[in-house]
Amino acid sequence: MRIGTFAGGFAAGVAVTLLVGLISKLFKDTPSPAIFASLPNKTTEIEPAVDSAVKARFPSGSTEDDLIADLSAMGFVIRSGERGLWADYTAGGSGCMNSFSVEWSATADRLIEEASGYYHLSCL
Repeated sequence: MRIGTFAGGFAAGVAVTLLVGLISKLFKDTPSPAIFASLPNKTTEIEPAVDSAVKARFPSGSTEDDLIADLSAMGFVIRSGERGLWADYTAGGSGCMNSFSVEWSATADRLIEEASGYYHLSCL
């Protein structure tokens, strides 16, 4: 009887360890991209700060190639679709995900007309 209890307890311990490992991988702390290193603490102030940082880093007249290279180097995923090109980055930890998006428009000669930054917080 004691051996069965030990084996059951051991198996349960292994299962809990594996589950904790899986959860910590899913919600591993991922830092925000460098462009957003000093965001405000109030959630309502974050999106305007994200938009301001994007506009300051990629002003009108800067090149689309530089924007794409910079965002890619920071870990953003560049996407394309009907609305054009945009970039996404997801950071998180402790059950919450911080999503950052950058959208832009460019001229035919690939100069930025306008770039905008967006932020979304979602928690379990």
